[in-house]
Amino acid sequence: MRDLVILLAYLVLIALPTVPLLGTWVVAIRERTLTRLFWRAGLPLVLCTASAAWFITWLFVPSVVGDNYTTHRFATIYTNLFIALAISGLGMTARGAVRIGLIVSSAAVASVWLYLAVVSAAV
Repeated sequence: MRDLVILLAYLVLIALPTVPLLGTWVVAIRERTLTRLFWRAGLPLVLCTASAAWFITWLFVPSVVGDNYTTHRFATIYTNLFIALAISGLGMTARGAVRIGLIVSSAAVASVWLYLAVVSAAV
């Protein structure tokens, strides 16, 4: 039973940022937003995807974020959280359908980094 709960938790933590990011990438590619609005939509989407990939990598290789209880770990977590929140704010300046996707995707990425910050501080 415990293994099932852990598996479900992993699936939720993977799906939470991945599903909105995939949808945003589809919209951005379909509308050719990546080249037209590179600074407002393309680069933030790439950064948000890299941040989500870093988090997903942490699920399987915890040392990629940093050792437990180190300033490096918290600096990594807070930097990624800040970047995701900044991308959410920057997403408000984007145009078209990619705007909502960028805001939702970056908010989802921020939420998983916030989860990691809370867990790291509490444990």
